[in-house]
Amino acid sequence: MQNLHSLPLCRRTCRPRDARFALIFQRVHTPLTRKARSSAFQSTSCSCLLPFGRSYDLAQARLHESARPDALLLDPYAAALCAQQHQSSSDTAHPFPSPLASPCQQQQSAQDIISTKYIDDTLDVAMASTSMNTINKGDYQQVVLLGDALDTRPFRTLWPQGTMFFLVAPAEAHKAADKVLKEQGARVPSGCLLRRVSADLSKAQVDGDPVFLPQLESAGFQGSNLSVWAIQGLDGYNLSTSSVHALFSEVASAAAYHSLLVGELPAMQQKEAEHILAEVGFLSTVLPFGTDATSYGRLSYDKTCSSQEQGSIASEHASSCLTSGSEQSHLGGEARSQSGNTASSNERMLGSDAAGKWLFTSQQMRLSFAQMDVYTTHLAAAEEVDEDFTGHFS
Repeated sequence: MQNLHSLPLCRRTCRPRDARFALIFQRVHTPLTRKARSSAFQSTSCSCLLPFGRSYDLAQARLHESARPDALLLDPYAAALCAQQHQSSSDTAHPFPSPLASPCQQQQSAQDIISTKYIDDTLDVAMASTSMNTINKGDYQQVVLLGDALDTRPFRTLWPQGTMFFLVAPAEAHKAADKVLKEQGARVPSGCLLRRVSADLSKAQVDGDPVFLPQLESAGFQGSNLSVWAIQGLDGYNLSTSSVHALFSEVASAAAYHSLLVGELPAMQQKEAEHILAEVGFLSTVLPFGTDATSYGRLSYDKTCSSQEQGSIASEHASSCLTSGSEQSHLGGEARSQSGNTASSNERMLGSDAAGKWLFTSQQMRLSFAQMDVYTTHLAAAEEVDEDFTGHFS
């Protein structure tokens, strides 16, 4: 499709050969240690409700879009997901809030739909092109959805048989989403499987322990096989620049060589976005909102908000979910305290003076940890029989 001009980069080949492979092997994935990777699996739960509120914002945007006569997408489950948030409302005739009045809030909603549509289209093209391979029934049989527990892509779109979904998000959001979707009779397509992986992505730190990889592997993810990743809703986690870098470094550690990554980055400068993706090994195209390829008739580039408004609008929306109920208020206070302690004094939070959010499509150009394990295992076996193995690995 015309807005997916970045996809051809995903078909390039760059296979390491001979002695060069050993050099590449030595330089990849330095942010995560082997000790951290081997840490025992522990179920984690989110310590705040901010990501949960951001997921509701995304569901709300899909709900309003589905009601349009020229809808870019249809989500039959968005109404039920939004109703859960507003079930305490006494106005049964209008259970959902009115359309957002602020121009900047309208832009946020438009960006949510654009990013959702952009990710949907990219996934459709990737799955359709690889499913033409009748030998292995498609390359991307592992789909990782990172950030939004209310993501309904496994239920509202068609997928090839054999697709396995891994939905990575906070435990509280998983619990709520699973309950509503089961009540609505939502099912993944025949021959597909959905695994919910609980992880607190807000704890991502440089040189820290992995926040989702052990849980992902425990759920059945195989880092030695190709995968496609969709990332959305990270702006609800109040991540610093270094935390975003740490999170994508962990993605790079899990994604096999030539895996595909598509999604939306939180508010930052374009050079920062390109640097984060390139430094961890992704060949990427970073696109702004509102261009001919990324407007979908919902947003004009010359009508965007200022950088401060754009960066703060998501956290303002998410914080609103903390004001109803004493338990939510308690958790909200804890969340604000923890987020304040997480960011150092000399580290700006994304959205404070950022240029804006970005859409991106990337392809992994390094090896995952699992692939490095395969290489070292085969290399050790070759050394035992005194065979020149390195030059025959591809």
